[in-house]
Amino acid sequence: MHRLSWHNLPLASKLTLAITLLVVLAVTSVTLLAIQREQSDFRDDMEDEAVLLLNILAFTSSDAIYNLNIDRLQDIMEELGRSEKVIVAGRFYDNEGRIIADGIRKATTFQFDPDPFGKQLVNSDGITFHWKEDQLLAGKAVVIQNQIFGAVSIGLPTAPLVAKTETMRQQGLAIAAIIIIVGAILALLISRSITVPLSQVATASQRIAHGDFTQRISVQGNDEIAALANAFNQMSLSLQENEVLKQANHFKSELISIAAHDLKNPLTTVIGFADLLRDSVGSPTEQKEMIAHILDSTRRMLNIVKRLLQNAALENGHVTLNRAPIDAAVLVETIKERRELQALRKSQQLVFEITQNVVVDIDEDRMLESFDNLVENAIKYSPSGATINVSLKCSEGTARFEVRDEGQGLSRDDMGKIFGKFQRLSSVPTDGESSTGLGLSIAKQLVETHGGKVFAESDGKGRGSVFVIELPLVKNESSYRN
Repeated sequence: MHRLSWHNLPLASKLTLAITLLVVLAVTSVTLLAIQREQSDFRDDMEDEAVLLLNILAFTSSDAIYNLNIDRLQDIMEELGRSEKVIVAGRFYDNEGRIIADGIRKATTFQFDPDPFGKQLVNSDGITFHWKEDQLLAGKAVVIQNQIFGAVSIGLPTAPLVAKTETMRQQGLAIAAIIIIVGAILALLISRSITVPLSQVATASQRIAHGDFTQRISVQGNDEIAALANAFNQMSLSLQENEVLKQANHFKSELISIAAHDLKNPLTTVIGFADLLRDSVGSPTEQKEMIAHILDSTRRMLNIVKRLLQNAALENGHVTLNRAPIDAAVLVETIKERRELQALRKSQQLVFEITQNVVVDIDEDRMLESFDNLVENAIKYSPSGATINVSLKCSEGTARFEVRDEGQGLSRDDMGKIFGKFQRLSSVPTDGESSTGLGLSIAKQLVETHGGKVFAESDGKGRGSVFVIELPLVKNESSYRN
C-alpha cells in the first residue's frame, strides 16, 4: 500500500489544494486585518469619548476638588452613577492621588494611602489611558491656575467592542466560508483546465509510443497549454509522415526482395529451357515438355507480377469493382475445375460441398481470385495425401465460403499477423511452392471492399486450419447472371 504524500497526489489535487490554501490565507488575513482595523477605530472612538467626558467632569468638579467639597463631589458622583450604561467607573482624587469619592459605588471612600492610578494621574500632564479586559480606564489631573489640585478618572465599558468584534468574526467566518467554497470550485476548474490537456498529452504520448501516430489533441485558446498541444500535434504529424515513409520504404524493400527471390527461379527455368530449344536439344516430345515448363514458369511470373501490381492498386485506392448479382456456386465450380489437377499431383483429395443459388453482389473476377487464393493455399500448405474440404453454404442472410484443410495449422503468433502484407508464418509450402506473402492480404482487402469479412480458425500447430469468407446475400434473387 503506497503511503499518501504530497508527491503521490495527482497534479489536479496539488493545484486545487495549493490554490485553496492561498484563498484561505488571503481571506483569513483580510478578515484579521478588518477586525484589527475595526478594533483600532473603536478604541480611538472610545478614547475620544473618554477625553470629552473627562474634560466635562474635570470642569464641573474643579471647584469642589479645590475646596474639598465632598458633598458636591458626591452629587457629581451620583449623577455619574445614573449613567452606568456609559460609564462603569468614576473616581475623584486629591493632589496626593488618594480616592476622595467613587461615583459608581455612590460613597465617599477617602483613603489615607494613595491609589496607584490616582498617583499616576496627578503626576501626569495629559490624559492617561489604561485598557483592561472589560473597560477603558481613563483619567487626568485637575489643574487650577497651573496647579494640580487632584484628578478624576472614568471607566468606559468595552462590552460593545467585544460584541462588535464577535459580530465581525462571525461575519468574517461566514464570508470566508463562502469565498473558500467558491475559491475551491474555481481552483478545481483552473486545475482541470491545466491537467485535462496534460492528461490528454500523456495518454496520446503513450499511444504514440505503441505506434499509433494518428493521435491529435484539441485545446482551445492561445495560452501555454494550447501552444503545447499545437507542438504535440505537429510532432505527431511529423511522426506519422515519417512512419508512412518508413512503411513505403519497407514495402519497396519487400517488393524488391520478393521480385528478386520469387522471379529468380522461374526466370532461370525459362532461360535454361529456351537455351535448350535454341540449340535444338532433345526429341520433339522432350521439346514439348520444355515448352510446357517455359509456359508454367511464365504463368508463375505473371501471377507474381499481377499480385504485386494488384496490391499496389489496392494501397492507392485505384481498384474499381464491376459488381453484379452472381451465384457464388459458379465461382466454386470454376475453382474445382482449376485446382483438382494441382491437388492430384500432390495426391490430395478435394471434397466440394456446393449449395446452389447463393446469390451475392460481387465483382466476379475479384471474388473468384479471393476464393481461389484460399483453396490454393490449402493445397500449397497441406501434406501429400491430405483431404481438403471446400463448402459453400447460406446462413442467416450470409454466403459462407469455407476451406478446411489438414495442414500444419496456425500458432497464436500466426493468427495475429496472418492477413498482413509480406508476413512469414510458421507454416511453409510442402512441395517447395513459391509465396509472395500478399495473397491473403489482397483477399482480405477485396472481401472487405465488398462489405464482407474473411477470417481464419485453428486449434494450433499440427491440427489444420479453416479459412472463411462471408458475404451478404442479395435480398432480391429474381435476376442474376449465371
